[in-house]
Amino acid sequence: MIARQKQTVLLGALAVLLVAAALWNVRWMLAQRGEARYEAEELAACRNLAGRIKALRQEQQADSDGAEAVKKPGEHIHTALRRAGVGAESGRATLEGIYRQPARPLQDAPYVRKPTSLTLRDVSLLQLGNFLYHVTEDSGLSASDLRLRSPHGEVSGDVWNAEITLSYLVYSPSEEEATR
Repeated sequence: MIARQKQTVLLGALAVLLVAAALWNVRWMLAQRGEARYEAEELAACRNLAGRIKALRQEQQADSDGAEAVKKPGEHIHTALRRAGVGAESGRATLEGIYRQPARPLQDAPYVRKPTSLTLRDVSLLQLGNFLYHVTEDSGLSASDLRLRSPHGEVSGDVWNAEITLSYLVYSPSEEEATR
């Protein structure tokens, strides 16, 4: 009988161990299922973000291909000059010239900066301020450099010669980035 009791105790202990192992296994599987759900949500979020990035790249490419500010900065400049009262009908204040400069890459970003310089002669500070306001308003252009000099000769009052560099960004991915 003692052998039978030992056998019963061993079978009971084995049953307890099996139940404990089964409970540990169920707990582990539930934890794995929770992690799998979390990872699936993360994967869906990553795919969503990747889709948005692709759409934005295509949108930026379309913007850089067809945006008026990028294609025709000269039109924005001339419109802003007219609105600021600089030009032939304004009297003294005149545009001396518009000079395009070579594009420069923007560090590690997939953009290039396209600068355009212009020189204004005998312009008042009010006209210059109005011009800068109108040229940067909804055009994609920004003033990156401004140099004021007093005119030579018999000119007096608050007129200045201004050298301005306007620039805009163009999306220009490298071949490696474009194929991603």
